[in-house]
Amino acid sequence: MQKCLLLVLFLLPVCGYSADRYALVIGNSNYASDLLLNPANDAADMAVQLQQLGYKVHGGAPHLDLDRLGIERTVRAFANQLPSKAHALFYYAGHGMTSGSDNYLIPINHQLEDLEALPDRAVSLRSVINRLKNANPDGVNIALIDACRDSPLKKSYRSLRQGLNRLNDLPRGVFIGYAADVGQVAEDGLGRNGTYTAQLLHVMRNHPDEIIEIAHKKVAARVFDITSGAQFPVSENKVYGNWCFGPCAKPLDTTVPVVQPAPVARTASTGTSPPLSTTGIGSAETTGRGNLLWVGLGIVAAALILSSSGGSDSSPQTNFSLTVEPPQ
Repeated sequence: MQKCLLLVLFLLPVCGYSADRYALVIGNSNYASDLLLNPANDAADMAVQLQQLGYKVHGGAPHLDLDRLGIERTVRAFANQLPSKAHALFYYAGHGMTSGSDNYLIPINHQLEDLEALPDRAVSLRSVINRLKNANPDGVNIALIDACRDSPLKKSYRSLRQGLNRLNDLPRGVFIGYAADVGQVAEDGLGRNGTYTAQLLHVMRNHPDEIIEIAHKKVAARVFDITSGAQFPVSENKVYGNWCFGPCAKPLDTTVPVVQPAPVARTASTGTSPPLSTTGIGSAETTGRGNLLWVGLGIVAAALILSSSGGSDSSPQTNFSLTVEPPQ
């Protein structure tokens, strides 16, 4: 019985940390018109990394190659199972586009020919954020979007901007990380992972205790260096307080320092004096005592000389000599 109790007590901190962390991971690679090599790998590696950090990954594995209905159903199911005040993380790798004030996640069978069809044939990122926020209003909702790749539209548009735009008016408790800045294209990568996701995984493994805004800046700096400035991840943050991929190392001290008022000296009518300062105790104390001794001896010598001279000029002069050895 004692062994069982000790085992339960040992596991309590782990369970308490991981129980409120949930993740949904989606990777779309198998586009009929524009095959992407790495989103499936990105999603698989991200799911493993999140599980190692204590997240409960929805479905126990990444969701791959979803159509529009599949994305919407999966997001809805994930949001509906979130408990109160959960830490929810949504990760998406695949094609993405921007139009107007919204960004869109592109399903594998999108059949897109023009921008006007985006709201009907793609999934609004704003709708995903709103669904998570409505289901988890008092928790933290994180979105990591590796979807700023080339446009999959069959028809080219001169005014079409590459990359994704910031949503700007985020609700409280939401953070969005984008693989690239506005007007940039996220590289699919030459290895197993896309450039953004590869560096994101690196930071999550090595710096899980960093506050997310700082952690994402580290990701951005690494991607910027690797791509020689061609790609620079950006973010939007409305998370108040500290949130990290794992347990935070040291919360930021946001308290205002309290200045203690100086002690008020007692007045003469109270019959007491203000307290003496104790600053400089140590070697200075010995020096102070020596100085006081010399002053005292000087006063005694002066008094003796005056007393020997008397008050009259006719009094005989007395030669007085005082020799004092300095204190040891």
